[in-house]
Amino acid sequence: MNVRSLIYRFLAVPALHSGARLIGFFRPDIAEAYRFRREWRAHLHRTEEPRQSGHSIHVHVASAGEYEQAMGIVHEMKQIDPELRYTLSFSSLSGYRHVKEMESGAELIAPLPLEHADELDRFLDLVDPSLILFIRYDLWPLFLEKSAERSIPMVLACAQFRDRMSLPLRGVLLRKLYRRLSHVSAVDAIHRERIARVLPGLSVTAWGDSRLARVLQRAESDRVRAAAAIERVSEWADGRSLLVAGSTWEGDEQILSTIPLAESEALVIVPHVVSDGHIERVRRLFPRSTLLSDLDTNRSSTGSVLVVDRLGILTELYGLARLAWVGGGFGAGVHSVAEPVAHDVPVLCGPRIEGSYDASRLVGEDALTVVISANEAERHCRDLMENEERYASSLHAIKRFKEEMRDQARGIAAELMAITSGKVGDSPK
Repeated sequence: MNVRSLIYRFLAVPALHSGARLIGFFRPDIAEAYRFRREWRAHLHRTEEPRQSGHSIHVHVASAGEYEQAMGIVHEMKQIDPELRYTLSFSSLSGYRHVKEMESGAELIAPLPLEHADELDRFLDLVDPSLILFIRYDLWPLFLEKSAERSIPMVLACAQFRDRMSLPLRGVLLRKLYRRLSHVSAVDAIHRERIARVLPGLSVTAWGDSRLARVLQRAESDRVRAAAAIERVSEWADGRSLLVAGSTWEGDEQILSTIPLAESEALVIVPHVVSDGHIERVRRLFPRSTLLSDLDTNRSSTGSVLVVDRLGILTELYGLARLAWVGGGFGAGVHSVAEPVAHDVPVLCGPRIEGSYDASRLVGEDALTVVISANEAERHCRDLMENEERYASSLHAIKRFKEEMRDQARGIAAELMAITSGKVGDSPK
């Protein structure tokens, strides 16, 4: 153990624990998150008895979003080896709670223990993996150190270059963490080159991003979820072409209110915030609109705008759409565009797409159109609703992109299976 490891273990770690407990007096959420990981054995959740045969991998993620990316890879690994076993850990209490209620297929779901050597040894004895998979980030120094002592291969998948790796002090710590990894898989060649430049000598490839592959898997397997609500929306649409606007904010809704609809068209708005106040603001913009809850009580409606005042059915609603509008692009940043694409639906959105990897890729593929004004929104909406040649071109781009994403997830899975067998291959990307 080198000097830096000793300083981290015996000075930095106790200081971090003391700081977390102190902050917890003022922030109940921090206190709850700290207890979640400190008392990890109390939250240990077994879904089935452990088996001793076959490959066993451990997947660690920060929260539910990274879990979905990981499952895109695990799903493809199980296509290669149906006997593959995996365990799962979270840093986030909310992510753990979300997945614990699902049929995840993991043998074990648990918090990742805090940075205590003895606790991490007990945890690794329990999960006993032949490989540890991290998604995007959330690398913990002592966990990596204890895993390296056991010669367990560790892979970071779906990685993106983060500028803070170049910072003087924090960058040193991050680079040290990355160098403990057996391999880093970047989302594309650009990020691979950036990571390789900052970390020369590290094994880095560009196997791709598994998140969209997971969305595709779920779109194909979860079509019955929320079926009753979707059926009511379909009956309300009555054969009209639907523009489904999902995760909308006020800026999106202002522009949507200026787009005229033909008699053969209808608009479904799914606000990002389903509060009484926000729903009321939407109703003022669309005074003749109908609420989904009104359909739930069998009230008749002949209008052309439906406002969805409940959560949990947006992905399925995209399956009814001819065209999608994804909100956030006129605010902090566009929300997920993967769900409409999974249903073969072209996308419109506002200009703030730089924080979305999927949107940045799709805009160059003719599958997503960025608009910056009400006039542009109307023009592109009319074009995609009425111009069959333009629509077919967009659908072709979406299908090509989806197949590429599926291939990337399969490629990541194949490489990881090779690592678990001790045969690391070079990615062709």
